[in-house]
Parts: sequence; C-alpha cells; structure tokens
Amino acid sequence: MGLDARATPLAELRRVHGLRREEIAARSGCSLRTVARIERGQLDGVKLLTLVRIAYAVGVRPADLVPALALDPPAPGLIQARAKTGR
Repeated sequence: MGLDARATPLAELRRVHGLRREEIAARSGCSLRTVARIERGQLDGVKLLTLVRIAYAVGVRPADLVPALALDPPAPGLIQARAKTGR
C-alpha cells in the first residue's frame, strides 16, 4: 500500500522556497526524474530516504512534504507486546 500521493505538496514548497527542480535534484542527490515524479504524486517505489533527502533539500521536514509521515508514536510497550505475540 503506497502513501497518499495527493498529499505531496512538493511543487508548492519548491516555489515558496524559490527553487527549481534541478536545484532540488542536485541538493538531494536524486535524479531530476525522481523529483518530477514526486511532484506529480507518483510515490510508488520511492524510498523513504529519498523523500527525506528531498525534504531537507527544500528546507522542510519530511512530514511537511508527505503528511502521512507525521504519525504519532505508538503507545509505550505496544511494539514490544506485538513482537512477543508475533502480531
């Protein structure tokens, strides 16, 4: 299951910060094609590290780029409990 592509405001953030796609690609170490795909909301197959690099290249938090990344942490002990039960 992919991230919600419609929630990717990269083009708007890029314009607000006065950046071109080429600058974001150079700063992030990603290809221009990848930057353009993310702008269009095509997130399938995009690695989390790539989204983080692009967010930092624009000067924003990753959750500002992809709001689905702004998840609240799980309740204390939930991960350990699930690990023990295998669920």
